[in-house]
This record gives sequence, structure tokens and C-alpha cells, in this order.
Amino acid sequence: MDIKIIFIDFDWTIFDHRTYSINESTIEAIKQARNKGIKVIINTGRSYYSLLSKQVVRDLKVDGYVVNNGGACIINDSVLYAHYLNSELKDNIINFLIENKISYGINCLKYSYGKTFEQGNVNAFYSVFDEPRTLDISEYKNSDDVLSITYFEKSSFDEIFKSKFKDVRINRFFDTCVEVTSVPFLKKEGVKEVLKYFNIDREFSLSIGDDTNDIDMFNETKFSICVGNGKEELKKHATFISKDIKDNGIFDILKELKII
Repeated sequence: MDIKIIFIDFDWTIFDHRTYSINESTIEAIKQARNKGIKVIINTGRSYYSLLSKQVVRDLKVDGYVVNNGGACIINDSVLYAHYLNSELKDNIINFLIENKISYGINCLKYSYGKTFEQGNVNAFYSVFDEPRTLDISEYKNSDDVLSITYFEKSSFDEIFKSKFKDVRINRFFDTCVEVTSVPFLKKEGVKEVLKYFNIDREFSLSIGDDTNDIDMFNETKFSICVGNGKEELKKHATFISKDIKDNGIFDILKELKII
């Protein structure tokens, strides 16, 4: 297989939450791919702030990042694109959440800031997700553009929020947590823009993932691999299925396909 670029998800694809680490064989696979001149792009639902909080990510030295499920893309520390919230809309949402004493976070490109009114919903989120805590909202500079706003509340609040803000997208990705964006964020947009930036044809692209939010990424690349520990629904959309990542799944399948 003549592969020139690999788009790879982070959580449960290279980062194993059973060990809170990246398998050494996966690190070696990425290193060997890059040594062959293959571009490696992390394409994740995480924010840039969350990714770079991990030393293991910084040590990988990949060629770029598609973050926030396609909301923004960074290549060589430069922003290729970013879908920021309109400043007035951002202020209105924050003020509304404050008025209702709803805990929230604002996700800028390099940092995330937050205000907590009630600990229970916030702690429930952080007890499940391996994310760095937000910086205090007092540190936020109003000139920093905001990609998305997260609020921490049960689903009963969603209708109240949607009645006030009809032209935004809300994505409830956890029982007590919602992400608010100006447009739908999709991983495939990152794939399209990165292929265009590097002038690489889709025919030479591969994506690797584990969950259903990777389906649109799979559909945008020529080949795709669902890791063995991935969701059964995603496996239906994959060209290949690897072993579990804890069993050297990524390294072994890239070797088998003669990509590395």
C-alpha cells in the first residue's frame, strides 16, 4: 500500500485508558511511518489544550493536529483553520450560563478556562474523562477567540438553552456535559483541509480510529483501520480491523500492510 498520510484518533486508538499511556509499539509505528516520509496527523475530539497537556503527545512530534472533532487544525504550530464562535454570541451564552448558575468552560485554541457553580456535575465529568482541569475564568483574556463552550448540567436544561440560542449546535457527549459550537464539527473537514494543504491525493490516505465519531473520517480517506478494541459499529465502516491496541494492534497491522 502506497500511503502518504495517516490520520489517527487519540483516545482508545493510540491512548489506552486502561493504562493511561500509549503502547511502546504504537509509538514505534508512528516513528517508523514518519521516518518513511509519511505524514501523521492526530485527528481527535480533544482540544489542543488537552492534547498538549500530555508529554507523551509532545514527544510524538507528529505533523499536525485536527482538534475538537474537526473544529480546528494546527500544522507546524500555525492554525490552518478554526471555527470560532462569534464574539457577541460567545458573550451572550456565557452571560446566560452565569445568570442560571450553570458551570461552564470556554475552549480557546491553546487554553481552556472555566467557572464552577456546582461541583457535582463537573466532578462527574472529570471522574470519567482524562482531561486537564480548566484554568480559572479570571485568567481568560477576552481577546482570545473561543472555539466552543462547554456547560455542565443534566439534559433537562438543554431545551431551555435551545429556546434561547436557536442557531448553535449542541452536542451532549456525556450525561452532565454539553459542547456548544457555531457549526457542526466533523473530523472529515480536517482530513479535507490537510490533504489540500499537503497536496496529497485521497488515494494515498489512511485513517485509524475506534469510535462512531470516526465514521466521517473513515469515509473521507481511501483506507481505514478500526482497532480491535473499537466499537462494532465503526468496524462495519473500516477497510481493515486490527488487534486490540494493548496487543500491538496498530504496529502489527501497519507491518502486515507493508506501510512501515
